[in-house]
Amino acid sequence: MDVGQEEKDDIFAKLKELAQLGRNDEMFRYGCLLISGINEESKDEGLQWILKAAKNKYTDAQYYLYLYYSKNEKKLQEAVYWCNKAANEGHALAQNQLGRMYLDGNGVSVDKRKAAELFQAAASQSDINGMVNLAAALLVGSGVARNPDRAIGLLRKSAKMGDPDALQIIAALETSSLDSPAQLLDHWAKSMRGEKKDINGEQKEKTNLSKNNISSKKSSIQQETKSTRPLSWRLDYSAMKNASRNQVDTEDDR
Repeated sequence: MDVGQEEKDDIFAKLKELAQLGRNDEMFRYGCLLISGINEESKDEGLQWILKAAKNKYTDAQYYLYLYYSKNEKKLQEAVYWCNKAANEGHALAQNQLGRMYLDGNGVSVDKRKAAELFQAAASQSDINGMVNLAAALLVGSGVARNPDRAIGLLRKSAKMGDPDALQIIAALETSSLDSPAQLLDHWAKSMRGEKKDINGEQKEKTNLSKNNISSKKSSIQQETKSTRPLSWRLDYSAMKNASRNQVDTEDDR
């Protein structure tokens, strides 16, 4: 056995010892290591450790269980349960994802007001997806009063943080050819559908703007998940355009 392996075994043993003392962070990390093992027995044991941490209101573990169960359609209710737990405990990623569920009716009844509240909760913690989703709700008045000015402010902040959708929308907003709310939402809707357009509206190559990798902030194990943007924002683009055309004072929207 080489020295490197000995060091790894020592770290693993110490982590297990701390987990056995009931420390949430170590239980979660130890469980993640076991799940990444090569046999089903270690995966089952790892899941039990993560469940212990989750039941102790450790939000990273709760959100991990949401990701874990969401991969199995038969475990959708378990996924919703743990996402709701984490969101109620203030986990920003969980709040955004639960907002998506309420907006899309995925595992729960459609509730646009609840979705907007959850996006707001995530956005208040500077969660970039929560900010963009809240901006969309504010632009079209989904579950919240329309407030284009605030929406644009959120998009500008998201753009500064590097969000691809926000960057594209703000870039379009700052060009003379996209100077109305209707054009802005049309541009965004096409972006959400994966159609990248230049400032003159000519279609370019399709690109995937979704964020497909979400990780628990204290775990190095990344879990693939669906887009962090609601299906409604990508599919109901005509409603977004119609809502913008009903806005009387377009100057406030710029």
